[in-house]
Amino acid sequence: MDIQSLTSNVEQLFDDLHNIVFYVKDIEGRYRLVNSALVRRSGHDSKDQTLGKTPTELIGSESGAVYEAQDQELFETGKPVRNRLEMRTYADGAMGWCLSHKYPLHSKDGKVIGLMGITVDLNMPDHTGRDYQDLSESIQYVRSNLGNRPTVQHMAEIANLSIYQLDKKMRKIFNLTAGQWIIQQRIDLACALLSGTDRTLSDIAMDIGYSDQSAFTRQFKNTTGMTPRQFQKRKN
Repeated sequence: MDIQSLTSNVEQLFDDLHNIVFYVKDIEGRYRLVNSALVRRSGHDSKDQTLGKTPTELIGSESGAVYEAQDQELFETGKPVRNRLEMRTYADGAMGWCLSHKYPLHSKDGKVIGLMGITVDLNMPDHTGRDYQDLSESIQYVRSNLGNRPTVQHMAEIANLSIYQLDKKMRKIFNLTAGQWIIQQRIDLACALLSGTDRTLSDIAMDIGYSDQSAFTRQFKNTTGMTPRQFQKRKN
């Protein structure tokens, strides 16, 4: 099978997967191969409108700059990114959680010449399943005590499980580790508070378990691609 045929088959495969965004970028961070899900979520009608563009050119400077910084780090270190928890904002204003994976592409002499990546949507968990019911007390504890900085250890103790056993169940239910899930809960609450209240950023940071505003802002930007202020302005 030649490279062109292989590329076409890979592209067709990912075009049929609507809950996965797939892309290949060159060393300048420009999209060279994308699937249909990326086109739709960036608010465009065809792949021709996305190819050759950087994330900033495609989705704007707020989120695009964060993804470009991630790409540059991969280009410089050659280290893949696995299971990065992110909240994406799409062209229609909808928001959704996903796990992002990026892998370097190498030339024959081992030089990094680009990257390949996917983001996988996180689906709603089955609240009626046995695994969820087994962890319901731990889950409710975290959601009710975010300001008290609940930890993975707290969750494990409430569920009477080891951290390894807890993570195994959490991955089965949410496709996340317990630590990732706690971050998700914090950011979800922060988004609600930023959209629906006039509380200060320092107050919101404390409400969701961060000891200072700068740590909250850093985590929020790393996860959502924008600062809390930028998010607030967009929602208001």
